[in-house]
Amino acid sequence: MRQRHAGVSAARNAGADGLSPHRWLTFLDSDDKALPGWLEALHAQVVASPDDRLVAVFCGLRVVGARGGTRLRLPHDMGPAHRRMTGLFIPGTYALRADVLPHLGGFRVGLKFSENTDLALRLADAVEEMGWRTAAVAVPLVQIHERAVRHPPEVRLSAVEMMLDEHAHRLARDPAMAAAYRAIAGVQAARLGDASAARRWFWEALRTNPRDLRHAGRLLMSAAPAVLRWRYARQVEERDDLKRPSAEPSRRPRRNQP
Repeated sequence: MRQRHAGVSAARNAGADGLSPHRWLTFLDSDDKALPGWLEALHAQVVASPDDRLVAVFCGLRVVGARGGTRLRLPHDMGPAHRRMTGLFIPGTYALRADVLPHLGGFRVGLKFSENTDLALRLADAVEEMGWRTAAVAVPLVQIHERAVRHPPEVRLSAVEMMLDEHAHRLARDPAMAAAYRAIAGVQAARLGDASAARRWFWEALRTNPRDLRHAGRLLMSAAPAVLRWRYARQVEERDDLKRPSAEPSRRPRRNQP
């Protein structure tokens, strides 16, 4: 399918619309790899469901680091903002019942950062409200490579501000996640050279989650604009939504493991 360039969310929505006769859908980015048994394992959960309330199935993934080595990420408790849903919301790690995506309003067009988290937050509330169910396979079934994602700071800052605004009531259930998003906003403001805005965001992060001393460290650093500019001058290389604003267990296999 081809359409005018409108970003990843619009592309995924168009692809889902084009698959309307099918009951389930999943997403796999072109530079990622499905491991043996990927679709079979997801489909087995669908077949095993005793009723029609199952709307999402999750699996784990293997992350190949930019400097070598691998680590595993498995479905986990995504925290209070996600209604304690056990899952993992990175393309390839989830399958949705096809009628659920339009019910949620689809991916948010124009959002270039945290678009998967945005959808996951809406899904978690819908699962709670509609009495739906989800399932998870605690094995890695896709492989992705860490790579640089060079969204300009203003794009990231705009996306984070939207997340904090649109999901304020959900993030209120999870102070650690809400504070992490405010810290991300502070980092982007620092990269844009706005020390005052960065200081304000870091203060909000600390006030939201005072138990995380990293927020205090960032706030102290913001008192010295020159240090702040030096610390955040380089664009941090990370893949969208890999380093989520909520904590989760990480499993690092030994190098001689497959």
